[in-house]
Amino acid sequence: MAGRNQAKVEMVRSKLGAAAANVPIVIGDSHDVASLEALAARTKVVCSTVGPYAKYGSELVAACVRTGTHYCDLAAEAHWIRKMIDAHQAEAEQTGARIVNACGMDSIPSDIGVFFLQREAKARQGRPCPQVKMRVTAMKGGFSGGTAASMIYGFEEGPKDPTITRYMTEPACPLQALPKRSRTTTWRSGSSRSGRPLPSHPATSRVNVGGVVALVIASGF
Repeated sequence: MAGRNQAKVEMVRSKLGAAAANVPIVIGDSHDVASLEALAARTKVVCSTVGPYAKYGSELVAACVRTGTHYCDLAAEAHWIRKMIDAHQAEAEQTGARIVNACGMDSIPSDIGVFFLQREAKARQGRPCPQVKMRVTAMKGGFSGGTAASMIYGFEEGPKDPTITRYMTEPACPLQALPKRSRTTTWRSGSSRSGRPLPSHPATSRVNVGGVVALVIASGF
């Protein structure tokens, strides 16, 4: 059993009767560094599934990095992910911790869609697309409480920190390299635009995962 407060978790366990008396208790508070380090140190992998990560997740990532514990989450907060990379990349390489963000619905159509698209582009044209744009054409279901809270937190913090909007525009770039304004979000491969011209018609990849249909369009051959 796990929770933020030792006394409250023990109270719940006591109500379950004698059969639960020896069930282990794990305590983890997102703002209690000691509890997070103890949590990370006792396991090999931590999976964090509820945001806002920018508000509650930074200390957990730091604890996993320090203890060499692998970590994954469902974050779609690109500005926070960028900050975690900048803050912990060097130490994570030293401790061996693998920090894997954006493992949820937000990343599956884009990341996996781009992966399939680039694989097909290389098979057909011999090289990856220099630029990929994603457009969501249909969606089913609603936002979870954590997703809604993450969006609200981002809206609230945006006016206070202008880097949030800029990182959301192009999270892979260093801040000083970002354009001041951008109307579209793109995922760019590391390939060069130089070389033999390829057909001008766009390659497309349609991905249907978890009720989300996304059309990933490659252009700029």
